[in-house]
Amino acid sequence: MGQLVFIENHRPVTDSLLVAETFGKAHAKILRDIRELDCSPEFNQSNFGLVSYIDAGGRTYPKYLITQDGFVFLAMGFTGKEAARFKERYINEFNHMREQLSNPQLSEIEILQRSVGLLAEQNKRIEELEERMAQLGRGSSVQIEAPTQIAPPSETAKQKSASWRHRVNRLFFEIAKKRGGSYSTHKLESYQLLEQQVNCDLSIRLGKLREKLRKKGNGKLDGRSLSKMDVIDADDRLRELYVSIVEGMLNEVTGRKERNA
Repeated sequence: MGQLVFIENHRPVTDSLLVAETFGKAHAKILRDIRELDCSPEFNQSNFGLVSYIDAGGRTYPKYLITQDGFVFLAMGFTGKEAARFKERYINEFNHMREQLSNPQLSEIEILQRSVGLLAEQNKRIEELEERMAQLGRGSSVQIEAPTQIAPPSETAKQKSASWRHRVNRLFFEIAKKRGGSYSTHKLESYQLLEQQVNCDLSIRLGKLREKLRKKGNGKLDGRSLSKMDVIDADDRLRELYVSIVEGMLNEVTGRKERNA
């Protein structure tokens, strides 16, 4: 999971897309929760800004920019150990970003550059961890036969999973660099496009996967929290379609820049 808090109009904010993804909820539900918050109109106006974003298909959708106070108010209704962990991470990121803004030696551009650097460093660490996991898989006594014409015989399931995730992560960084916006926003957009094409709800599937693992006495996969990427990884058809969707997003923004050049 990438950066949760970013700078907008000289103050740290998150948005409803990131909140929905982080807490495993449908974006439509987060929008409804914000509209139905039992707070004063003044508080709502000061801490929730309704804006729009454009997806890869050129369609316009609404989302909210959310301040730290707005997030705390909204997240009071999110319960459970996993939700508590994510709330703590959000608050820590808000506080860290606020400290950066209060440092007179740093400009907003420098703060943004540092944020991008931290995100790239985090992604590199994830890739290194997954590579170590893949190496462990190669040394395991349990042999996993690779599907014919899809992966080399020596490639384990973990290697295959790490390979397509690395590819998608690189594509998202290219998209963010060319189109602007946050890595996570483009990732959430790709989930929406996938859901539209196959008529499914990844949040529901994620909930079922978590429940399945809980019944087995484990709410995590390989020691980490589950995400929608794990849902996609578990289905060959979803995985192939998802990669093509992300490639299409990059091709679309690249073609648009070439036409405008």
